[in-house]
Amino acid sequence: MEVGERSFKEIVYDIISEFVTYPDKLNIDERIGRSSVIIGISSSERDDISQIIGKSGANITALKKIIEIIANKRDLRCTVYVVD
Repeated sequence: MEVGERSFKEIVYDIISEFVTYPDKLNIDERIGRSSVIIGISSSERDDISQIIGKSGANITALKKIIEIIANKRDLRCTVYVVD
């Protein structure tokens, strides 16, 4: 990661915290390898997990696309998953 770049964890938190009920209960795990990044998202609140996933998976799909674009710009492959 270059100087001044925000971490994927920060970006994901900033996006998700805007639409979940309990942002303080979010847990975002970020693992960065040489050419990839893995983001795990969890919350102790069941309703927040439903909001993160969204109707028919729309929210998590949109989040994955955004993170994928950022990862591609940084020459990384990206996986985003929700821990239920």
